[in-house]
Amino acid sequence: MMIVQQSQPSEPDGAALHISGEENIMVSTINTSLPILYRYADAQALRNATAQELEASIEAATHDGGAGVITVEGVDCYVVE
Repeated sequence: MMIVQQSQPSEPDGAALHISGEENIMVSTINTSLPILYRYADAQALRNATAQELEASIEAATHDGGAGVITVEGVDCYVVE
């Protein structure tokens, strides 16, 4: 079971979403001009992807039929540029 709770942003113009359960990924303001990390199960945008996550997702896509699924903090995710 996953519990999703909206919380007060730590930055004045940011938003935060805390996901609890087996996973613990924090979602903050997402810059849509940068690569975005999505949760594979439901396509929820989580946060901007790191360069390493982007590279790993591109590499995974060459082996998994194009989805580019990677595991980040125990959560199956993918990155979109």
